[in-house]
Amino acid sequence: MFAASDVCEVLGYEDAPVKLLVPVLVRGGKVIAIRTPPGAETVATIRLDDLMYLITRSIKQEQARRFEEWLKAKVLPEIRAGVNNGAEEGGPA
Repeated sequence: MFAASDVCEVLGYEDAPVKLLVPVLVRGGKVIAIRTPPGAETVATIRLDDLMYLITRSIKQEQARRFEEWLKAKVLPEIRAGVNNGAEEGGPA
């Protein structure tokens, strides 16, 4: 899951039409509570497939391309490595 507000900021969806974002959040997004230094906060999250959907429709195409490259080169491999390590060590997969 990815923080919807961060994704929207990077991809230029600050003023996105509700008709674009609501279906993405409704399909599989969740609102979760996270701990931060100031206290608990709620964050709307989106799934990876919805993130890719938003990347392809971003008005900031060059920034979206760099974001997608970073996501595929750095973030997803780290997530996969963490999942694989957890499974090997008997942790949750």
